[in-house]
Amino acid sequence: MTVCAVRPKFWKWTREQWMSSIVLGLALGMMNGVFYSSLAKLPLGLAVAFEFVGPLVLAIVLSRRAIDAVWISLAVVGMALLGLDSRSEGINVYGIFLALLAGFFWACYILASEKVGRVFHDAEGLSVGLVVALLVTLPLGAKGATVAFTDIHLLGRSLQA
Repeated sequence: MTVCAVRPKFWKWTREQWMSSIVLGLALGMMNGVFYSSLAKLPLGLAVAFEFVGPLVLAIVLSRRAIDAVWISLAVVGMALLGLDSRSEGINVYGIFLALLAGFFWACYILASEKVGRVFHDAEGLSVGLVVALLVTLPLGAKGATVAFTDIHLLGRSLQA
């Protein structure tokens, strides 16, 4: 685990450092948890296309140069191509909502990682943020993960590898 390798001195952290690391972990955990939930309802290409709306909107809001419009336009075309590739499969409104929500958390993650980069000089903030993300996603995957330890055939096959 990263926190063991980095060994953060969190007892010396300021409130701003704690908050930025926690927000980073929450954004990362929610981004991944919600995105993987969207995959249960949508094809991968469509889920990625809708998720990418979050960072794209952030890029539009934060853009300051004319050339940014060119890159944003190319990204929109790429998103459309990803979405069109999946058009033959069913579109689930709840899945689209989840993918868009994952995109929102992706944008939050981008902003939070920038903040962590400003208030920390090393990987301490990231390492604790990863622990927070683990705690956020753990309840989402715990039920499925128990199969790895309760299914004797699956356990046997994993030990053979």
